[in-house]
Amino acid sequence: MRKQSKPAYWGRNAARNAEKRFLREKKTAGQRVDETRKATADVFVMCILSAVYDTYGIGETRLHRVVDAANERAVRYTNIKNGLPRLVDGKRRTGPEIAEMELDKDVKEYFPSGFVLPAHKMAKKRDLLAAYEQRRAAATVAKLYAYGLHQALGFGPERMETVMREAVKVYEKFREWADDGDYYGYKMLARKMEEILRCPCEVNDTEAKEPVFGATLD
Repeated sequence: MRKQSKPAYWGRNAARNAEKRFLREKKTAGQRVDETRKATADVFVMCILSAVYDTYGIGETRLHRVVDAANERAVRYTNIKNGLPRLVDGKRRTGPEIAEMELDKDVKEYFPSGFVLPAHKMAKKRDLLAAYEQRRAAATVAKLYAYGLHQALGFGPERMETVMREAVKVYEKFREWADDGDYYGYKMLARKMEEILRCPCEVNDTEAKEPVFGATLD
């Protein structure tokens, strides 16, 4: 694969960088929500790749094309998100709002309407914001990878709906694994990445202080 286009989770250490980002010392509530959002997005990307591989037998070479296309669209999304507010259809919109609106426009013909990441467990009142951010992060990354699948492999509405449904199943399984500790959840997901990439994938817990998804690191 071309080195410059590899995503952070791709290759020999598929889950290593994820583990470093996700498991850190105790943070403020805002920082915690932000890390949970990022963790959910990265994990759901791997769930999408797993779903595509399992359902359609699409391996490393073609998945790499999907990643390239999704990454390219993600750069444009980020640039718009970080941009200044402006008027859209007569209403003042922020950068993040415009970024989502334009992404929605790009994928509306083939992305399943009403896509929502199911809640793993009933969220406590103090965790409602984190649960909302998890769903929002998953929806955004799902659209970016739907764009990648459409551009690289020509996936249409029917296949896209199947991929997202299967990706949710993989995510739900990951959350069950993570209930026994984030390390275990990532280790199991890394095994799946090994199957897809045909190379060793390791989980590095040397900087793990506190889990994001699981209750312990046992």
